[in-house]
Amino acid sequence: MIYDTSYGFVFDKDLYWLIENPKLRHINDKETIRKFVEEEEDEYPENIERDKYILPLILPFIEATFSSSTEMYSAEGMELLQREIGHFKELVKYDSIVREIDEDMKRGK
Repeated sequence: MIYDTSYGFVFDKDLYWLIENPKLRHINDKETIRKFVEEEEDEYPENIERDKYILPLILPFIEATFSSSTEMYSAEGMELLQREIGHFKELVKYDSIVREIDEDMKRGK
């Protein structure tokens, strides 16, 4: 599966190659991406605090949109995405963030 940010869609890899015929200039491995994210967090720690407020807006939308397979998204891809969303929610302690934001809003922050 390939997520194309310009379209905002997830494509089957083979279909994407047929449609776009992309010319790859560089591919980052997972370690390179992980290091980049860590460096960004170290350099701009204020982004972590600011960005957490978007999670309760975006994640429910993503879960609702991709909760079941459609003609565009296969069941196998949906199951994988749902597992990844669940893993991500655990990793970022999503439920705590939602509670914290709820408390912030009650206090008028």
